[in-house]
Amino acid sequence: MKLVVSGCSFTDSNFKSTIYPDYDCNWPKWPDIIEGNWDEILNVSKSGYANQRILDRALERVLLEKDVSTCIVSLTNWLRYTGPDYLTVNLERSIDLDFEIPESLRKHYEKTRALEELCPTNEKILELRVNDTMLKLYNLAQICIHKDIKFIAFQMLPFVAGGVYTAKPLGGYKGLKEMCGKHMLNNQFFKELNKLNILNKVDLINWPFINKLKKCASREMNDEFYNDSLQVIIGENDTHPNAKGHEWLAEWVMTNSNFLSNTRFL
Repeated sequence: MKLVVSGCSFTDSNFKSTIYPDYDCNWPKWPDIIEGNWDEILNVSKSGYANQRILDRALERVLLEKDVSTCIVSLTNWLRYTGPDYLTVNLERSIDLDFEIPESLRKHYEKTRALEELCPTNEKILELRVNDTMLKLYNLAQICIHKDIKFIAFQMLPFVAGGVYTAKPLGGYKGLKEMCGKHMLNNQFFKELNKLNILNKVDLINWPFINKLKKCASREMNDEFYNDSLQVIIGENDTHPNAKGHEWLAEWVMTNSNFLSNTRFL
């Protein structure tokens, strides 16, 4: 049996730090540590993936692979979107000209800022992106139900990234968070996913993903190690999980998923 996993850099089995390029990141990632009824892991995650791409890659494997028992999607910031040629656009950093771009990412952000200047995001466009992502999430869930595949989804990162920009396009962090949350709640497939989750047909951890009382996986990890975050992250300027961080995330998934066992890892 097979486990299909899709996510962003926090799930990428081949993750490399752009901030610390010489840092050896060759440790087991959280999908390698969790336990279940599979003997093969198909991890299609990739650094920079937006939610649309995360869901598309998972759907590809669910449709094409045989003997898939479980599908897990680890969602990222809902403001991130996929541009032409699969260009990943971190919206909040692309519209904030006060954001200091790391030299290693300068070429990338020059492209995304040029794209936002050419086709600036407004509320209607943001609503369409949210609707597209919610439809993809619902479609994947229904196909997994139809194929008798356990479907698990959760927010690895906050549904709206915050604390990284000061400029005020689209109302700044607060405005974007309210705007995105509103369109998620009003989406018809949000309501359908809620029904599936209540009926235990899917496993949406910490649903709804915009619940203020239930934080995303990475935020819970950071809170637990607030006084010594370097225990679980790569470095002061790179908050991606290190080896111990991935062990913590694996435990978090196992503990919080209704479809997986409560095996402890730490």
